[in-house]
Amino acid sequence: MGAPKQVTGASPQLPAVHCCVLTRAVRWRIAARALASCASVCSVGCVLSVWSCSSVGTRETPGDGGPETAASVDGASVEAGPDARAETEAMGDADAAGEAPDVVVTPDVVDAGMPPAAAWVMGYYYGPDESTYPVSAVEWSALTHVAAAFYRPQTDGSLDQTLGLDATAGPALATALVTAAHANGVKAIASIGGASSQAAFEQATASGTLATFVTNLGDLLTTYGYDGIDIDWEPLATTDQPAVLAIATQLRAAHPGVVLTIAVNYTNPNDPADLSGYVAIAAAYDQVNVETYGMAGLWTGWKSWHTSALHYADMATPSSIDESVGEYVHAGVPAGRLGFGASAYGLCYGEPVTGPDQSLGDAQALTDVSYADIFSSYYTAAAREWDPVADVPYLSFAVPTGAGACTFITYDDAQSLAGKGAYLQSHGLGGLIVWRIGAGYSSGQNPLLDAVRTSFRQ
Repeated sequence: MGAPKQVTGASPQLPAVHCCVLTRAVRWRIAARALASCASVCSVGCVLSVWSCSSVGTRETPGDGGPETAASVDGASVEAGPDARAETEAMGDADAAGEAPDVVVTPDVVDAGMPPAAAWVMGYYYGPDESTYPVSAVEWSALTHVAAAFYRPQTDGSLDQTLGLDATAGPALATALVTAAHANGVKAIASIGGASSQAAFEQATASGTLATFVTNLGDLLTTYGYDGIDIDWEPLATTDQPAVLAIATQLRAAHPGVVLTIAVNYTNPNDPADLSGYVAIAAAYDQVNVETYGMAGLWTGWKSWHTSALHYADMATPSSIDESVGEYVHAGVPAGRLGFGASAYGLCYGEPVTGPDQSLGDAQALTDVSYADIFSSYYTAAAREWDPVADVPYLSFAVPTGAGACTFITYDDAQSLAGKGAYLQSHGLGGLIVWRIGAGYSSGQNPLLDAVRTSFRQ
């Protein structure tokens, strides 16, 4: 709650005598910087994965309302960042006094750190993108799964099947997408929900409508040939978790081979979320995908930050892939079932912000900008800089630039995706989601998906 805690001081060192007992914040911040020494320190008297000695963190959110909109952080208030769920300085800082209590990390809480046999890459195909990104243009070799977004739950348990188009074009797109996916050896998933879908989900899964809702989900599998269902319940409150489990139980009973995935919130160390229910969710779903993009905002107590940082800088930039992944693994979610996200859009800050981890001042503008637009309208080699703490690039302009009057643009590129691919393998994580694949496409090219293929599929 409230503004992020401000922290100062030197980076913590890893005490050998406490290898197996570390505060959550210390474990998160040591990660890459102490990985080599961790192995030797932990080898005496501890049987632990890399998670027991480290993890790093930060998080954020994006666009229409599905995986693109992690526009709310688990446990974060509007003051501390996004709402209850919503969508640097060179080396960071020490952890705040009074952070989380010491926790014991044992092998039954974490995976062994080995990469899964085959990581997934699930790209979200957003219906309204069809006019500029036809199904024939999809780079199938970059994907293992494609998710059609979104089927909107209705209060009576039915589904809006227009996919953001109309009653004819939506079903036609679904048929074309499923057919093309299967022809290319890719699984097709129907994504349910999107931004601000909580109220409709709650009514669709109430005692009088749940059976109808699950039947209608099953009809997507039989009518279009989808291989699975993705639940993107936004925001997903703790009180909604029993319904999420009921959906999985009933769908598996009716369709034993169904692939079930769920998109979940990124986290905020300033306001730790209760993730205890995710052990059961991970057991019920094949993939638990954290929406780690769009993880910044003009929120009280925050500084400027990146859309999808790998590590965070300080408690005023409290969002990152590593921090969120660490929290879910610490809560008991198996690493091999856990994925994180990248996006084909960036965030554009206006004056006075020109880079990460800066005071927001009176900045009024923070808008999405597609990957295609970044490179057609903003990118120059002179403007590009690299944040070695967050492990992502950004563009910095001395004066407002382009249609968005941007002075700082945060985004992903081939270099940052390569680092994220290495991170996935080193931590034994399950895979990656990409929101939304059409936003990176222009003039017959999709360089973001090319980079995803190189870093995650080859």
